[in-house]
Amino acid sequence: MVGDPSTAKSQMLRFVLNTAPLAIATTGRGSSGVGLTAAVTTDKETGERRLEAGAMVLADRGVVCIDEFDKMSDSTRSVLHEVMEQQTVSIAKAGIITTLNARTSILASANPIGSKYNPNLPIPQNIDLPPTLLSRFDLVYLVLDKIDEVSDRRLATHLVGMYLEDRPQNASTEDIIVQFPNNNANTSQSSC
Repeated sequence: MVGDPSTAKSQMLRFVLNTAPLAIATTGRGSSGVGLTAAVTTDKETGERRLEAGAMVLADRGVVCIDEFDKMSDSTRSVLHEVMEQQTVSIAKAGIITTLNARTSILASANPIGSKYNPNLPIPQNIDLPPTLLSRFDLVYLVLDKIDEVSDRRLATHLVGMYLEDRPQNASTEDIIVQFPNNNANTSQSSC
């Protein structure tokens, strides 16, 4: 999912996490290549090396939800190529050579370049992802914030009415909502 900030992309990911039988959440900023695939660690007591599965391996036959996918480093993104293409994770570290299953679906959310989707540009130019990785996603959904003063005012009035407990006796909900500036340039945007 790619879209403007504050369009509930993270909430959609959270919904999938709560409904899918097997789902793991991570974020673009908090993920590393090792955290997504697998790490080789040493047992403190025995000194033996062992594999610790990352999110993609743990979610085998499930879903990995990655929020803020656009914030992920290029080196971290590079480990996703094999997972998304082959559905496996190959490990060759510290004398351990193996291939682990990672038959998982990836549901990711990202903000467009500049934090505002530009409908005049094609989708790949709006997303800060290499074409080789973008091509591995089966579907790309746009979640856009259409600027509409009437519906925005109606939503703001509803929210203020629900949560405003301490308002002056004489003030109406409409008096509390700040008037929108008249930006005709912004109201002509369309969604793709």
